[in-house]
Amino acid sequence: MSTAMDDAVHEFKILRENPLQRIKIPKDTQKTDKISYLTREQLEQFLNTVKTPVKHAKYQASIQNYVLFYLLGRTGLRIGEALALTWDDVDLEAKTISVSKTLVYSLNSAPYLSTPKSKNSVRIVKLDDATAKLMKRHRINQKEVCKRAGVPVLSPHALRHSHAVHLLESGVNIKYVSERLGHASVKVTADTYLHVTKKIEDDALNLYERYLKL
Repeated sequence: MSTAMDDAVHEFKILRENPLQRIKIPKDTQKTDKISYLTREQLEQFLNTVKTPVKHAKYQASIQNYVLFYLLGRTGLRIGEALALTWDDVDLEAKTISVSKTLVYSLNSAPYLSTPKSKNSVRIVKLDDATAKLMKRHRINQKEVCKRAGVPVLSPHALRHSHAVHLLESGVNIKYVSERLGHASVKVTADTYLHVTKKIEDDALNLYERYLKL
């Protein structure tokens, strides 16, 4: 059509200008991405493989991985949403999960908790019976392990906090701790950890007293 109009303007002198040139055709900004997914049978096979020990395999079977992958496959949660969950977000009686945060992995910093991708991402996700049953069993197992170890039941993120506190209690320079954890600044590290343990305060005072006796 546009070519015909150009001929009418330039070759046949019928029109002064091509009116179609003034019409802006919107670009198709929506791209249809190919969706990668597992069939129901493939998902079952994958989950069974995750939890089954195999000799000389490059991976190790792990109940933690099994629960995580099972949860992702049965709820549609984003990986960051699943990793940010605590037991406070899980209602095993109502069989629901409350999604209100996500764990963000940045190239230039350590993982940190943030708000979900959009306001619609804050939601309540219903669990099917099998997933709820698995979560119950996982919670009992986690409690049993912590009970045998004589430690409180905390999220895996507590291990990161533990490492930071132990570094500071051992007298490691706070700047090194900040860099090791990938914090944006030393202030973030100080504000997060220096008030947590009395040992840090006591050790600092002891260092000062030894300095005064020099």
